[in-house]
Amino acid sequence: MWGSPLTEPWYRNPERRRIGEIWFAASDAVPLLVKLLFTSERLSVQVHPDDEYGWKYENSRGKAEMWHILRAEPDARIATGLRAPVSREELKRACLTGEVVDMLDWVTVRKGETFFIPAGTIHAIGGGVALCEVQELSDVTYRLYDYGRPREMHLERGLEVSILEPRDARAATAGVRCILRSKAREPSEVCPSRRETVSRSPRALRLSGLKVRRRPF
Repeated sequence: MWGSPLTEPWYRNPERRRIGEIWFAASDAVPLLVKLLFTSERLSVQVHPDDEYGWKYENSRGKAEMWHILRAEPDARIATGLRAPVSREELKRACLTGEVVDMLDWVTVRKGETFFIPAGTIHAIGGGVALCEVQELSDVTYRLYDYGRPREMHLERGLEVSILEPRDARAATAGVRCILRSKAREPSEVCPSRRETVSRSPRALRLSGLKVRRRPF
């Protein structure tokens, strides 16, 4: 279980349950998804396609993301892209062996920092981070490496869309404020261990949807 009980003040959690994700879905007219992420261990190494590739192969838009750090433990890190250029074959071998973790550009993060993750950027989030993620509304994620966890990898397409050179993801802005105003829906919590949805009372949020997830990326 990769979530954290330390979700306040961003999400009220008096029972101190381990929560990994909280979703705020915008309306169809604003195809964005805002998430709060709370990590206690490393999440998978992954990449997302751009719109052209997404529509061609997945019948979906692609995905760029923005991460704004809300809280970070002293040694908390994220990875945004590669440290050095690699060939596609080198990257494939590294994903199969796990060496891709050492190829990533890991940076120690602090509260208030903002990072932009364009489509095609290989990325990962370490433990000890609380962040706000604003992303294009797309479910397409290609998992490249998952630290031995028994989940499906997506190497063929993930390698096709990956940017093979370093890039600077740190945004110049000191902070980001995202306000979405639309009709509120009933929020829900997804409990993967029981495969059911448990209704929760509405929060005072001017957002179209709220979901709490405990399963990892």
